[in-house]
Amino acid sequence: MSETQTEPVIILLSGDLMFGSKVTAAAKMAGWRVVLGGNIPPEDSPKLTDDSAVRVVVVDLSTRSKIVGSIRGDVQNRFPTAKLVAFGPHVAADRLNAARNAGFDQVLTNNQFSSGLLGLLEQWGAN
Repeated sequence: MSETQTEPVIILLSGDLMFGSKVTAAAKMAGWRVVLGGNIPPEDSPKLTDDSAVRVVVVDLSTRSKIVGSIRGDVQNRFPTAKLVAFGPHVAADRLNAARNAGFDQVLTNNQFSSGLLGLLEQWGAN
């Protein structure tokens, strides 16, 4: 990546550190940086120095389903070009539907997200 280019950033909102490390490893291999946490980092956070580099905000519905109704506005205000993506267990149809109803750009099952992660990174990087 050239010095003038900023690596694309994914904000992964999840309480699952094991899964977070898997996503981080795959994203790094694809040239992305992952900011992992329970909430969107504050504007003065050293974790996130360039809001314009944020391409995707991903919400783990297994651990962060309570923020589904409120996060859309936060993401649109702070990261207007970022996609908002949710993933969760296929048996948690209520959580998946809540994310769809809240206007998430993509809602995936855990398997769709984890097995398709490299393809998703490519898709998100092209947009």
